[in-house]
Amino acid sequence: MKRNRKYNKEIAKETLMNGLRHIVLLLGIGVFSSVLFSQDCDDGMVYMEYLSSEGPICVPTDFSTTNQSMQQAFYMFSTVTIDSEFVEPNDWVGAFNGDICVGARKWDTSICGGGVCDVPVMGYNGYPETSGYMNVGDIPTFKIYDASEEVYFNAMPSEDFPWAILGLYIIPFL
Repeated sequence: MKRNRKYNKEIAKETLMNGLRHIVLLLGIGVFSSVLFSQDCDDGMVYMEYLSSEGPICVPTDFSTTNQSMQQAFYMFSTVTIDSEFVEPNDWVGAFNGDICVGARKWDTSICGGGVCDVPVMGYNGYPETSGYMNVGDIPTFKIYDASEEVYFNAMPSEDFPWAILGLYIIPFL
């Protein structure tokens, strides 16, 4: 009987050790895969997995808090400049309601329809995640993030349009 107890203790100890080895292996794989598959972003940018249909991207920090809403409008700008210079493909345009970012777009016109990009501007949909977002009649403000300088600029559209659900606005200049 004594011999069986010792044998049973050895089996339990061996089972525990095998379990711990598997846990350590899984943790190691998890750390490795998070390092392998995560994105290193430049200063001033944050890695976002859910923001783009093309997959995970780096987003300017001030533009990274936007939540998706079913209430949306789209502001299209034919030309976007900083001090009369066209923005670069890595620059971003963000829309704000007060100090709350309600939408943003990387301004790479080579992937926008006809070379004109839009900024989706989210509205309040009754859920806490969109509190402070646009309501009908609000006028969004815009900022440009210059990725090469890591600087935000307040931007003035050539025309102001009040936000409306499913609004589509074509504006010559930002």
